[in-house]
Amino acid sequence: MYNEIVTRHFKDPEGAGKIDDADLVGQSGTKGQGYWIILYVKLDNGRVAGAGFETYGCPAVIASGSMLVHLIRGRRIEELAEIDEARLTEELGGLPLGKEHGPRIAAAALKDALGKVNAAAMR
Repeated sequence: MYNEIVTRHFKDPEGAGKIDDADLVGQSGTKGQGYWIILYVKLDNGRVAGAGFETYGCPAVIASGSMLVHLIRGRRIEELAEIDEARLTEELGGLPLGKEHGPRIAAAALKDALGKVNAAAMR
């Protein structure tokens, strides 16, 4: 059974959808091969001005993508490395046994996006 926080983020995910002019794009998993998340990040003066995500997954994966977007919006790019699987799980109020993959996939998409920060700064 999912808690109220997870249920809210699953039923009304924050930032659901692609951002066409994103400065950073991070991905975890592969479309057509199980659960996946693509994270889109729009930057403005070193801060996350906008974020969105596309996903295929269970309620835990969708809620994790939504919580990730919620947590990164407005933050300085340097602060984003603080957001990891454990932080997402905590912010979601925990997940049922066997659903730990949600925060892991979301955190991996963020890590992938952060690996591209220098390239985005050069544009």
